Amino acid sequence: MSFLFLQQCPSPLPPPVQSPSDWRSYRPLLLPNGLLLTLVHDPTTSRSSGSCCVSVGAGSDPPSRPGLAHFTEHMCFLGSEEFPGENEYKRMLAVHGGGSNASTSMDATTYKFHVVNAHLRGVLEVFASMFTSPLFTPSGTGREINQIDAEDSKNRISDGRRRLQIFKSECGKEGHWYSKFSTGNTGTILRGDSNSNSNSNSNSNSGGTTMNSNHDGGGGYVNSKSDDIRVAGTDAEVHLTREAILYFHSLHYVPSSMTVVIVGDSSLDSLQSMAEPLFSSIPTGPRLSVEDLSKEFQESQIRREIDEAFAKKRPLTADTVVPYNPIFPLPLTPSPPIIYVPPLRPSRSLTLNFPIPPQLRNKSSSPVKLVSHLLGHEGPGSSFAVLQDRGWITAMEAGKSLEYTDFAMFQISLSLTPSGEENYSKVLALIYGHLRLLKASSLTPSGTAVLRSLWSEAKTISEISFDQSTPASAYSFAPSYAQVLQRWKTEESLRVHYEYSPDLDVEGFRERVEGMRPENAVTEWRSREAYDNAPEGTVEKREKWYDIQYKTRDVTSEEIALWSESAGSDKEGDGDGDGDGDGDGDGDGDGDGDGDDGDGDLNDITSLLKLLKLPPPNPFIP
Repeated sequence: MSFLFLQQCPSPLPPPVQSPSDWRSYRPLLLPNGLLLTLVHDPTTSRSSGSCCVSVGAGSDPPSRPGLAHFTEHMCFLGSEEFPGENEYKRMLAVHGGGSNASTSMDATTYKFHVVNAHLRGVLEVFASMFTSPLFTPSGTGREINQIDAEDSKNRISDGRRRLQIFKSECGKEGHWYSKFSTGNTGTILRGDSNSNSNSNSNSNSGGTTMNSNHDGGGGYVNSKSDDIRVAGTDAEVHLTREAILYFHSLHYVPSSMTVVIVGDSSLDSLQSMAEPLFSSIPTGPRLSVEDLSKEFQESQIRREIDEAFAKKRPLTADTVVPYNPIFPLPLTPSPPIIYVPPLRPSRSLTLNFPIPPQLRNKSSSPVKLVSHLLGHEGPGSSFAVLQDRGWITAMEAGKSLEYTDFAMFQISLSLTPSGEENYSKVLALIYGHLRLLKASSLTPSGTAVLRSLWSEAKTISEISFDQSTPASAYSFAPSYAQVLQRWKTEESLRVHYEYSPDLDVEGFRERVEGMRPENAVTEWRSREAYDNAPEGTVEKREKWYDIQYKTRDVTSEEIALWSESAGSDKEGDGDGDGDGDGDGDGDGDGDGDGDDGDGDLNDITSLLKLLKLPPPNPFIP
C-alpha cells in the first residue's frame, strides 16, 4: 500500500535557474498522470493567473476540415460535466474582476485567465473541468461556429493575416503541416469546403453575432444561448462536426501533452493544494474510443485524417530529432519568386525569407544569433546605416521568423522610402553584399578572430540582460511560460533564450550566411505602388481561402547576377560601429530599378558596399 501511495505522489522537478532580479518562487511538479504543473508564488501580484498549453495546433487539423483545432479550443469554453452552464466560466471571471482568452497556433493551443487573488480556487475548479470533461453540446456546436466566422471576418482585413495566407498559399509545400489554413470558417469546419473563400452562407448567421471573439478577454460575459444566434449548418453537419471534435479532443488533450502554470500570491503549498487534485484527475488516456461514436463517423474521411495527422504529430520538445522538413524546398526552381502583395494600409515593405534547419536543439550555440546581431546592428558600417544615409529605408530587422522542431525560417525585413522603392534592386544588392562580407570574414584568421570577439560580446550582453530581467505580469507570464515548458527542461526554462555557448561555431556561421543567397530566398514586396506597376511577365493570382489578389514573378537572371556578383563585396570586414537595431517593416519594388543599368549600377553598388564593415569592439562591455 505504501508503494502504491508513493506512486501517486507528484514528482518534484528541478526548479528553474532564476535571474537575481526575479522575486518569484517556483515549484515544478510532474503529476502521476504525466501533466507538468508549475506553481509560482508572487507576493506582489494583485491578480492570480493560470494557463494550460496543449501540444496540438492547426498543424494537426485533418486536411478536409481546416480550423478543427481552433474550433475545439472554442468549444472547451462552453460548459463541462461539473459546470454545465455555457457561461459559468465567463460569468465567474466577469464578476470577480477577471478575464480569459485562448489561442491556437500551428503546433500548440494555449488557454489563460486572470482573477482577483481571493477567487483563484473557484476559477481553477471551472478551468480544470474544461480539460477533464467538456460537454461539446450539439446546440453549442451549431452556435459557436458563428464565432469562428467572426474571427475569420476580422482576419480578412488584417494585413498580417493576409500576408501569411498568401505566403502559405504560394510557398507552402503541398501536404506540409505549416501550410494549413488555421482559422477555419463555417464552410471548412462544417462541410469540409476545399475552397471556402467566403464565410457567409445560407445556413449561418455570420454577421451580427453576439459572441465575444476573445472569450471574454476583458470584462462582461456573453449569453451564448441568446435566441438571436442561429445554429449554423444542418443537423447532420453539426452532428458529424461534434463527433470530430470529441474524437480530436480525446486523442490530443491528454495530460502528457499539457503544461499548466499557476501564478498567485498564495504560498506554494497553498497553490499546490488547490491545483494538484484538479489536474491530477485528468485521465491519462483517451476519454472515448472511436467505437463510442457513430458508424458514420467511424467510416468517414475526417476520422481517417484525424488518425493520420495524430500519427504524424511531432513532439514539441527541443531535443526532438526529426527529419528536416522545410516549408519550401531548395533549390527554388525554375527561379526564386518575388510576391507582390497589395496591403490594405499604406506600406512599403520588402522581406527576404530563407529556410534554415531547426535551431532548437543547438539553441545556445546557434550561429544564427550572431547573423541576426550583425545584420541588425545600426551603427556606422551597417546595412541599416548605409541604406538610411541614402534615404532608402527607415527600419530594418533580421532574425528567425519561424522556429519549429523540423524547420525554421530566417527573415530580413526592410521598410522602404519612396526612393528606396525605386532603387529596390540596389537595396537588395547591398543586403546580399553584407551577407557575403560576413562569409568572407569567416574564411580568414583575422576575420574569424573578429567574429569570435563579437560572439563573446553578444554573450556578455545577454548575460547582463538575464541578470537584470524582471518578471512580466502574471497574466502575460503564465501562458508564455506554459509554452516554454513544452519545449525546454524546467531548470533551463527561464534562461534558455539568454544562453550562449562559450565560443562561436565558425563553420556553422559560414554555412548559414552562405545559404542566404538570392537563389534561396522568397521575396515579399508589400506595396500598392509595386503591385500596380509590376513589370511585364508578372502573373496575377488569387489566394484560396481569403480570395486575395496578388502577383508573382520569377527573379531574373540579371537580378541574380547583380545581387550575387557586385564587385568588392567579398573583402574581409574590419569594423567600425556597433549596436543591435531592430525596426520592423520592409520594402517593395517593381523590378524596374531606378533607370540606371550596366556598369553605372554596378559602380554605384560597389561604392556602397565599400562602406560596409563589421562593428569594432564595444568599449562599454566589461
